[in-house]
Amino acid sequence: MSEKDINEKLLKCQKIWFEEKIKPWTEQMGCKPQETEKYFRNNFPQSNGQYGFSEPFFSSIYHFDEKYPTVLFVGQETNGWGAYAPSFGEEDIVKSQEYVREFLENNIDIRYTKELYGFNSFWNFIRDIYDRVGKRINVVWTELDKIHYSCEQKKCVRLWQEDREYLNGPLANNNKSILQLEIEIIKPDYIVFLTGPQLKYRKSMSVALGIEKILTQRPQSVHDVFVFSAYNAKCLWIYHPNARGFKIPEIAEKLAQKIKNRQ
Repeated sequence: MSEKDINEKLLKCQKIWFEEKIKPWTEQMGCKPQETEKYFRNNFPQSNGQYGFSEPFFSSIYHFDEKYPTVLFVGQETNGWGAYAPSFGEEDIVKSQEYVREFLENNIDIRYTKELYGFNSFWNFIRDIYDRVGKRINVVWTELDKIHYSCEQKKCVRLWQEDREYLNGPLANNNKSILQLEIEIIKPDYIVFLTGPQLKYRKSMSVALGIEKILTQRPQSVHDVFVFSAYNAKCLWIYHPNARGFKIPEIAEKLAQKIKNRQ
């Protein structure tokens, strides 16, 4: 299957997720609008209690070679991923997919625009793995929590647990979450969760994957790689590269060896 075919399948599911989950959620200002307004008023007084949302994240494949294993990297959440407007629609989803492809190409292959394309620990880590496996993997990127609250004073503001359960919950027409559909379509050989042990992300993972034991099983230290299987993929769960004490070369080598040796 070509990257075009994969992206078209992703786009179809993303449109359904957007219509069923994102539009109603943003129109009602999230699952707990009164609490959210109070939170912004107390923590960001200049906001006057007013808040908005980031643009939703829509994963996309920028390059696919059937000879190589596919690795889906899952981050915690987007941070400063544009500003959502009520006029956001299907054309914007297509543009967002295009931007993700451009972002991946610039971060993984071209690497010449540091100021524009986020040369931070997250991408340094992914690039390190990519180089250590001899560039013989298909890199795919998604986020666990794909939208968040924001205001001018703060680009990324936490979701409530009710938001996480709603946004990561199953869709009505197929009883699958958007993450499950991404995995089903992309068919990764490996899923690398860079989400760490924090309870809020474990709860999102549990709902999105439909795996309850994630709430009690997790990586035990910043050096640990917690391995489990889900949806015909080997899952490698680690701390986020921004975590204190996270040593990119050492942990990247651990994961690269697992991928190269098909462990």
